[in-house]
Amino acid sequence: MHFAESTSYLEKVGALDESVEGFPQVLIPNYLAGPSNCLATSPGHLSCCLSTCEDIMLEIESAIGAPAASATQVFKVVSKINSKWTQARQKIPKVLKQKLDDIANRHKGEIPIHGRMFAQWLHFVYPRDCPFPNIVDNAATLSASKWANTRLGSSDSERRKHVVDMPYVQPDVLLMWEDTEVLPVHENGDLHVQRSVPNFASTLRICAPILALVASLRLAWSIWLHGRELVSKRHDRLDSKLGKT
Repeated sequence: MHFAESTSYLEKVGALDESVEGFPQVLIPNYLAGPSNCLATSPGHLSCCLSTCEDIMLEIESAIGAPAASATQVFKVVSKINSKWTQARQKIPKVLKQKLDDIANRHKGEIPIHGRMFAQWLHFVYPRDCPFPNIVDNAATLSASKWANTRLGSSDSERRKHVVDMPYVQPDVLLMWEDTEVLPVHENGDLHVQRSVPNFASTLRICAPILALVASLRLAWSIWLHGRELVSKRHDRLDSKLGKT
């Protein structure tokens, strides 16, 4: 942990809340998940801070068992989940209940639990666990290699200014909320169609392993038959030689 990154860096990686003008605040889960807290242990592997939000999502996925569910079902499930920072689930504010209904209305009555808007909702329910899903201009901004040769630190005077002059301001859901949805799985947002009518790509993904297994069995069968034929010919030649002697 550095705890000395500049305002510019925090802003670019989506770890800075500037919804209240003149009172910028660090989004702790976003900061912890930022590239400055990751170590490149190998060219294709990064070691980063563990996210307690993943544990929350695992509980939600296990309880729902589907890519989408009604607002009532989601609310019931989330209301029973404790986090590392919240031992007993506090009552979810009415404004967040309304936002959950709004997400469902946008998606024909169901909430895609892997969408951006639901991730945003989870941030306000679990502000210390789940990061705010900011939309960055370039995904490379969140990679450790992007900042490898960049000075991330802020000056002593800048840090002192934020510590002394900036009071804590309670985040306002309505000020921070963004009605921008991103659905990495359901591209057109029609959950029913995508769930009930598989496309060619998904069918191919299911059939490919089966076809590969069939091809492997056929190859093994051919090799076995060929080997059996060679052994039989060898025995015939040996019998022929023994007969002549």
